[in-house]
Amino acid sequence: MTPLTWMPHLISAFQSIADVRTIGPLLHDFPADAWPGTWPPRDHADVELDKLDSLYDALPSGWTPHLVIAISGGGIPMFTNTHDLPCPTVFYSVDTWQCYMDYLEALHYDIVFAGQRAYVPHLRAAGSRHVYWLPMACNPDLHKPIDAEELHDITFVGGLTEPVHWQRAQVLKALQQHFDVHILARVYGAAMNDAYASGRVAFNHAAVQDVNMRIFEALAMGRALLTNRDSEANGLTELFENEKHLLIYDDERDLVRKASRLLSDDSLRERLQREGREAVLAHHTYAHRVHTMLGTVRALCPGFDACSGEPPTRGENLVEYLPLDCTSLLDYGVGLGASRLALARRGVTRFDGFTTNSDLRRQRAGSYHALHESPPADTFDSAAIDYNHVTDTAICSAWQVLVQGGTLLIKCDARQLTGVTDLNSWFRQRDFHVVQSNKLAAGSTIIVLRKRTRRLRDIARDVCSVLNVPGVTAESVVGLLDADW
Repeated sequence: MTPLTWMPHLISAFQSIADVRTIGPLLHDFPADAWPGTWPPRDHADVELDKLDSLYDALPSGWTPHLVIAISGGGIPMFTNTHDLPCPTVFYSVDTWQCYMDYLEALHYDIVFAGQRAYVPHLRAAGSRHVYWLPMACNPDLHKPIDAEELHDITFVGGLTEPVHWQRAQVLKALQQHFDVHILARVYGAAMNDAYASGRVAFNHAAVQDVNMRIFEALAMGRALLTNRDSEANGLTELFENEKHLLIYDDERDLVRKASRLLSDDSLRERLQREGREAVLAHHTYAHRVHTMLGTVRALCPGFDACSGEPPTRGENLVEYLPLDCTSLLDYGVGLGASRLALARRGVTRFDGFTTNSDLRRQRAGSYHALHESPPADTFDSAAIDYNHVTDTAICSAWQVLVQGGTLLIKCDARQLTGVTDLNSWFRQRDFHVVQSNKLAAGSTIIVLRKRTRRLRDIARDVCSVLNVPGVTAESVVGLLDADW
């Protein structure tokens, strides 16, 4: 699937409410008439995202963002140097089932949305702290009913490529034995509207259990939709009601039976057309999705849209590297040199310390909400380890006290990393992912890490087992991933 099937809609929805700048590689072989006047967006910066050291290198001079949103490009390498941005950052993973780099790239962002619900727990386990389901949607300006002669019984617009769509191709062949089925591939924009308008019923088959774009778009175009039950795994029946907004089929025999019913019952077909369109316009447009995104950002980062937009200045103080949404922090070894009052101004409502030194606990008690000899597990958003306390034991202990996707801040010097030739691999073996490594002038290094609770290779095995796409085996996918992923 090309990312241009979803990106223009999201960009347009944002442009209706904000000043937007778009950055990223253009798909130059995309049909020029697919999005006339819409793609590429005005003032678009055509750059390779993974080659950017800083987003400011591609932004207009003097223009600073209040929010940065990365829309996964279906395998296109994404921007990950987010540490110098002055604002919240969002990552939207759409084709998570096949884009395994999304799991790693998403770790560099504050908030993550998944287009398919089943991947929310996987993204969290891989180390992202705040992950939410954000389904695909329709664009009412484009996906709408048009007056046209209904020349065919059933219309399908979409891919039939092997191996992903082998079941879809099989089901369509079964339909063609009984009905006039109009099939088109790589049709976009107004041409897709024309195609669906030429059929009395729209067909959909979710190849990887996804609640795909076709569901929302066909309903918005006022077509009675037949779609398979596999999408229930990603929340289909939480979004739409079977027999009210669309018809769900179970297998080829059930599909043929329900297609016959729809084609022979004008009142049923017209009711589904009407109520399906009403439902999707009321709850599932790209404007709704943008509203959800912004509401989530505001809840986690209040006042983000009023920030100055100045790039953050970060020095040698670990506190300056805390994530925007940090509310609880453990000072491992009580060497951070911060007070709970100062941290409260940053939104930290719980600041605890850990030391086995009883004299030190007495001396420093006033700076913390609590001082622990044995801190509670799975409790803190963030943990900090400063200088003399940086040991392998401390890092493993910090993993225990952090919540899933929690942030670990470390300040150390080269002597404490003696023998570590690959920093990223060393920390991955301890189930942390490095999201930033900043060498300071004084010779020390500050490292920002995210805790993961599952390795990417294990997630890949689960996904491949569930989807069972021929040729896309766990062995073939895991073979592409590094051994410590």
